[in-house]
Amino acid sequence: MVKPVKKTSLGRGLSTLLGPDLILNQDGTDFKVNKVISIPLDAIQAGPYQPRKRFQSTELDELAESIKEIGVLQPILARQIGVNRYEIIAGERRWRAAQQAGLSEIPALIKDFSDEQASEAALIENVQRDDLTPLEEARGYKAIIDKFGYTQEQLSTKIGKSRSHIANTLRLLSLPENIKALIDEGKISAGHGRILLTSQNPEELAKEIIEKKLNVRDVEKRNKATRNPQERLSSQGFSTYKPKDEDIQHLEEQISQILGLRTQIELSDKSGQLIISFATLQELDHLIGKLAQAS
Repeated sequence: MVKPVKKTSLGRGLSTLLGPDLILNQDGTDFKVNKVISIPLDAIQAGPYQPRKRFQSTELDELAESIKEIGVLQPILARQIGVNRYEIIAGERRWRAAQQAGLSEIPALIKDFSDEQASEAALIENVQRDDLTPLEEARGYKAIIDKFGYTQEQLSTKIGKSRSHIANTLRLLSLPENIKALIDEGKISAGHGRILLTSQNPEELAKEIIEKKLNVRDVEKRNKATRNPQERLSSQGFSTYKPKDEDIQHLEEQISQILGLRTQIELSDKSGQLIISFATLQELDHLIGKLAQAS
């Protein structure tokens, strides 16, 4: 007899990928199923689509101690990639903690996922648990968009996040590398980072944020006070300043995502200029390489 097993709440996106019920199949002859089995830890490998790159040792220690006491309460999500070989889709932290706790096996929900579905599920599971730093989330979005050709609107529908949230998160990838490192390390927030995108001297302002422990509102006031668009454009031969409309801002974001560098588009009545900012010579070399490939 086939018995449906009710699953815990996973959020709209992951629930859609897994289907309405998790079903344990006795014969496997009539339909594709999800099944929970115990897998040796050494038969499992980390998945290439895991957006989370940082695993805090304190968190792993605490989870490992919990696993020693009560075991693994929630199966990891995996797919089979060969004979007795499995790849993690979601639950890498549990797998690492189980190894640390000295377990030999771990319960796993096995799902027949394509690369695209595995990528979506890995991202959704982490986002819904708030396990990612803002930049890990941004890199996860970009990886899916680049690999599978999604638009931001399509990705929004699939993972249950608004298009504006995805767009604002992706904008963080245009920050200089040293500022992105500060966000990854938790020294400044994503809100700080979005303001730094419009700063004329983001590195200096980031330093001030850390030293003076400025909140987002403080930084926004400082940033506005230091910007004088009319004077700056006038000195460059642009006599009229006009606020950027949404189309220009979206175009800036698209170019920034392609180049991996912060870009600005500034327009006058008859002409304009594209400004590409880089923080290091390595970033300049990277830009030259991309332009050479496009030529």
